[in-house]
Amino acid sequence: MVSLIRRCSGTCTYGWVVVFASFLALFAMYGVQYTYGVFQQQYQDIYRGRATTTGLAFIGSVSFAALGLFGLFTGRLGDWLGYRVTMSIGTLLMCLALLLASWASEVWHLYLTQGLMFGLGTSFAFYPVVSAPARWFDRRRGFVTGIAMSGSGLGGMALAPITRKLIDVVGVAWTLRCLAAVAEQAIDVQDVDATTVSAPVGSRQWLWTRIKHPAFLGLWITNIFGSLGYLVPFYYIPSYAASVGYSKTDGAMLVGIMNGASALGRIGLGWAADYVGRINMYVGSVAAGGLVCLAIWLPSTGMAPLVVFSLLYGMFMGGFAALTPVVITVVFGMDGLSTIIGMIFASSGVSNLIGSPIAGAILDATKEQHGYMLLILYAGIMVLCGAIMAALLVRQKMTRHWLVRI
Repeated sequence: MVSLIRRCSGTCTYGWVVVFASFLALFAMYGVQYTYGVFQQQYQDIYRGRATTTGLAFIGSVSFAALGLFGLFTGRLGDWLGYRVTMSIGTLLMCLALLLASWASEVWHLYLTQGLMFGLGTSFAFYPVVSAPARWFDRRRGFVTGIAMSGSGLGGMALAPITRKLIDVVGVAWTLRCLAAVAEQAIDVQDVDATTVSAPVGSRQWLWTRIKHPAFLGLWITNIFGSLGYLVPFYYIPSYAASVGYSKTDGAMLVGIMNGASALGRIGLGWAADYVGRINMYVGSVAAGGLVCLAIWLPSTGMAPLVVFSLLYGMFMGGFAALTPVVITVVFGMDGLSTIIGMIFASSGVSNLIGSPIAGAILDATKEQHGYMLLILYAGIMVLCGAIMAALLVRQKMTRHWLVRI
């Protein structure tokens, strides 16, 4: 396949091949990661009496947190060692993590495998994969990055119901082994992305110049708040659906819808961002994601409004995920892109670590009296705070004129 690709004529043609390769890699790695909400629901039965909702939510949070926190290290390695090496390391870690998790007998085993090790693997692979498409396009950068990152949403949409069915048929252990085979597919496309030439990493002065940029802190704070609430609906919509009378299959379907809509949002909002402004769309998508939590999820008990919420939340927060690296290119340019993306995404590490467990603690403390109301308020308010920070600390630092495309 790689030899055929190398015979493609024209930079633009090969650029689209890189976009497709990134799509496939993100489909595999994020598709597996986004299914954790299905596993969490099952773990609540397996470890009943031995683990709280908060403790089980911590497993998925550790995975997403590791992706961000290790970005300070793995993003820089992507520019230094090259994309092929870091992607290979990441894929091997992801596969090993899922295989080891299939033999877990205690919750702490899952923390180390499905949580920490899998998250570290995605961190090694993610930054080269997400950086590669942006290097081949300028005018359509938001659109092509959205296409590549839609792989994560489509992966979650496809794998969530499949995972639910596999658990019912073959059990948790064999489901994890099957997903290890899916994660292994990321290594089959690494040669395509790895041929992308990276700019030099840069000196300490180069790094310090970027850290001192007025929008750097703004992107950090935006990601901190946005990430505190971002994953809560993905993890808790299955158990919420069960609490209002729907089946586990219905809950898994809602996760799939949310992930599918996330894919559409990444493409559609990425395309729109190229016309209305990438930072403008970034701020708007985060704000809309918070609003639909409060306006639609909070009062919903029927399946129809839950489907509408899943569609809208997935779409708008898909824009948040896809446009973050695009906004980084607007602010910092293309030099050492994997390093800069890793530095910014590190800000979401702690938030991803504590965001869903905080929601779980809120639920454990208030469920008997208030149901899921305070959990939903927490998710919506955190995401809205992220939008406010993006408007005040990122967009306004770039320009104080509100009616311009940026």
